[in-house]
Amino acid sequence: MGRKAKYTKEQKVQACEDYLSGRKSAEQIKIELNMGKCGARLVLEWVKSYRVNGHSIFDNKSTNN
Repeated sequence: MGRKAKYTKEQKVQACEDYLSGRKSAEQIKIELNMGKCGARLVLEWVKSYRVNGHSIFDNKSTNN
């Protein structure tokens, strides 16, 4: 049994697209997703991965099942 992801693939993709388009800051996304104090840094990590690999980076991985 794997652990459940805290954020869905759709939430992560939307967060990256909102950030990259300039509609929202990492801080705004952190607040919307109720991420806690280190959430903005996590959003920026998502964006970095998203730029390189696209939305497929957020697909479920077998190591988390």
